[in-house]
Amino acid sequence: MVSFQTICDEAREISERYYSTCKEGMMETRVKFPKILIVDDDPEVSDLLSRFLTTLGYDDIETALDGKEGIEIAEIEMPDLVLLDLILPDIKGDIVFQKIKEVNKDTSVIAITGHPDTEVAYRIKREKVSGFVTKPFDLKYLEATIFSVLV
Repeated sequence: MVSFQTICDEAREISERYYSTCKEGMMETRVKFPKILIVDDDPEVSDLLSRFLTTLGYDDIETALDGKEGIEIAEIEMPDLVLLDLILPDIKGDIVFQKIKEVNKDTSVIAITGHPDTEVAYRIKREKVSGFVTKPFDLKYLEATIFSVLV
């Protein structure tokens, strides 16, 4: 597993690169960062993702440890982006995806999984998922996927 310090260093480098580009191109403006919901049954993964997003400058982050909680938070918080683990203990990820889209069709969902060859992964790929990221995470790919979905 990648050390947290490595994650912070990579996140800081990526964040500075994007911030510098924005300052060079136009007048500096304040940007409202999106609400992000992480749905993953592994608390260590949720914490890692939350800390990674925080180092990138995102500060409105919620986490859920199962599908039911993820759906409930999505109904209340109306996140702009959901990072959704496909293998959850209570509800399959593709069902959680459908429920979240019923709540807000504009919510972007990036599917994350350590098992990309499962039936759930194949089903979610056919849906209008905004991105697909496998575990273990390539942090630069994850950040680029998040950035491309939110822009």
